[in-house]
Formats: sequence, structure tokens, C-alpha cells
Amino acid sequence: MNFALGEQGAQGFSGATSMDQAAAVFDPAKKMVEMTPDLVDALGLEVSARAIFQSHTGSSFKPVIAKTKDGGIPWISICDELHQAIDGTQLAAFRTGMGKRRGSDPLLLIITTAGFNLAGVCRQEQLYFEAVLAGTIRDDSKFAMIYTIDADDDWRDFRVWRKANPGYGVSVDEDHQIGAQYC
Repeated sequence: MNFALGEQGAQGFSGATSMDQAAAVFDPAKKMVEMTPDLVDALGLEVSARAIFQSHTGSSFKPVIAKTKDGGIPWISICDELHQAIDGTQLAAFRTGMGKRRGSDPLLLIITTAGFNLAGVCRQEQLYFEAVLAGTIRDDSKFAMIYTIDADDDWRDFRVWRKANPGYGVSVDEDHQIGAQYC
């Protein structure tokens, strides 16, 4: 998205509360570019330690931490583990910057587990998107996918974990029930 459409100065960000977490999204993207020389040649991409960029358009994709301030004009922003955010600074900066884009359709992705802060920005986003999914709020500009257990399920029952984690048994080993000793 950030490079193939020829958008001049397209900015892409992988954001999180720490650079390590932001790198959890950026590093696989960087690796995909590095492992695909035909893509590099076709799009004129260059890779550095903390950026993928395209000199002829001035476009880039970089990891950033949650202290991101206004000023950017992102085409694509990815917030990873929003439940760890102390506040909505980064999310607001991404949204504000995206609002500055003229004639393009920017994309904001939020990837997160629910977390424990019921007063935080992640919970606010979750409640909004639950209302969109339930049809009580109409917002055709949003798409949400929320994996969770049913209200009458016991969260301590490992048999219901697959509902809340579609990667359970794939990327999360069923034999390694993380957190089981804390339930």
C-alpha cells in the first residue's frame, strides 16, 4: 500500500508503546522486502535498520513509539498492542495526520489484546467497535474483527480460549497454556 501506488511522500508507521513492540510489526515487513529482490527492484525500495523507503517518491515506512506527536501525514498506520498505551496520544496523532490526506484513502490498523485497563484508550476503541458490529452505531468507514468468548463462558476454561484467540493451537501452543497457573 505504501509503495506500490506511487503516492508521493506516503508515510507508513508501525506504532506501539516501545520501539521493541513497534519493531514486532516493522521487522517482518522489512524481512519481506529483504527476501524479495524482485519487489525491491520493481518498486525502487531501499532498506535501513529502521526504515523502508522509496527515494523517487519520498515514501517511507518506519517504527515509532507512542510519544508520536502531530505533524505526520500517514497513509498507513499500524498500532500494535494498543492495550499497553498510557493514553491516546499516538492514535490521535495518526488519525489527525490521516485527516490531512487529500484524495487518498488512508488506513489505520489496530492490533491488540484486550488488556486490563477498562478506562484506557483500548477499551474505548473496543466499545466503539462493538457498537459498530452490533449495529447501534453506523460507521461504514470502519471494519472491526473482535475475537472473544461468549458472555456465559468461563474465561478460565481452556476449551473456550480458541474463541478469543484464532491462533490458539497454531501460533500459541495448546500444550503451553500460558497463564494457567494464575487462573
